Amino acid sequence: SDKVIYSTYNSTTAVSSTTSDWEYSFDFPTGVTWEDLVDIRAGSAASELLLVTANTVYKTTNLGSTWTETPNVATLPYNITVAADANSNNKLHVNGILAGEVELVRGRTYRFYVQDSTNNTHPMLLSATQDGTHATGGTAYMDGVTYYMGDPTATAMTAQAYTTASDVTTNHATYNGQVRFLEITVASDAPDTLYTYCHTHSGMGFTINVVDAQTTAPFDDETLFVTASIWSTTNGDVSKKFDLFKNGETYSREKRFYELPDQDLYDKAGLGSGALLERTGVMASSGEQVIVKTDGEGMIVRVHGIEEGNAD
Repeated sequence: SDKVIYSTYNSTTAVSSTTSDWEYSFDFPTGVTWEDLVDIRAGSAASELLLVTANTVYKTTNLGSTWTETPNVATLPYNITVAADANSNNKLHVNGILAGEVELVRGRTYRFYVQDSTNNTHPMLLSATQDGTHATGGTAYMDGVTYYMGDPTATAMTAQAYTTASDVTTNHATYNGQVRFLEITVASDAPDTLYTYCHTHSGMGFTINVVDAQTTAPFDDETLFVTASIWSTTNGDVSKKFDLFKNGETYSREKRFYELPDQDLYDKAGLGSGALLERTGVMASSGEQVIVKTDGEGMIVRVHGIEEGNAD
């Protein structure tokens, strides 16, 4: 009946299926049905609930009495690594490629993941000056920028969130081997050109061209060009799904945890009798399948938490 139901619970007592364990439900936002939803999750503030459709994020902090709406524009990811160029000089690479230029659109949000071990001694920052603080008068650009560092906690997606360059450079190495990314929501008055740079070493960065969002025809948010999955080569997980529309808008679902360690590969061997291997956050679209492969040993497979469609 297009309602949200919720329960109070703690870490020691499981929530049962009996009605007494559940609080009263409240209505979805006007015009939204369960078929529209691609995600339901808690927000960052107390009592905050987010209902996510392909195009809109609906937020309430008062059990559905009022809802606010924001566009569900993807947080676009870039994976940063450090590698030598043809002249054996260390350079920042984007998605495995030596980047000359990257384009960001004002008003959109982007993430530069810098958790790869090659970044451990190369804190990456942004600047309106080429080569940042290595150039005369260069400073770090922090408008709309937050650095997230540390593995997820019980209450936050990372251990720390920093908004000053000094905090970033001071704590960067502390979180070697853990989650670490730069997130920027590009300001409406952001300069036309930004640059990445390494705080420690000069000459490593690349150029970022900043442009306005498209406002002229074709401006078609109905025509879907492609749906793509972003896979982790480490363990075979899908970490994000993208829908790309004709007008360039991109919508996504991002899995709310990070790469599991190598020992938790899908084809894990050596599980003993009664052992449990749990996978969470696996995402699938209509028609896709979950396939479990075994070498002949008896096993039980449980699938739960289906968010859309039906499970057979």
